[in-house]
Amino acid sequence: MARQTFFLGPCCLGSRSVPEFHFTPGLGNRLIRSRAYFCGRCGDIWGRLLVDSSTFTQLVQRPCLAHGDGRFSQFHNFEEGADYSADWPAAATAYEARAWLEYAWKFSTHPEHPLTSYMEAFSATKLP
Repeated sequence: MARQTFFLGPCCLGSRSVPEFHFTPGLGNRLIRSRAYFCGRCGDIWGRLLVDSSTFTQLVQRPCLAHGDGRFSQFHNFEEGADYSADWPAAATAYEARAWLEYAWKFSTHPEHPLTSYMEAFSATKLP
């Protein structure tokens, strides 16, 4: 098992254990890679998923929170599989949920919208 550590800018959000290999149909077993999240609009590397046994870092173009949804996961749900997994560190899961809410809030500013109460509750907290 390898250690995968989540970073949002310079802040460490925690780490988890991941298998060193994953199976890709047609390609066989491949080493799991580190990822760096690059915003194509502002050019920032806003997030990283570093795997301690990885020799390669895959650059993933995903908008930062200022220019899009700013999420590590490319899918807009929290179902097991895909990119999101229930064994993510608590701070990374909290960031992911907060980023999703903030992105949804950008398109839902009506005072009676169901997200209003959630965003008011989050307004006192800051993202790491």
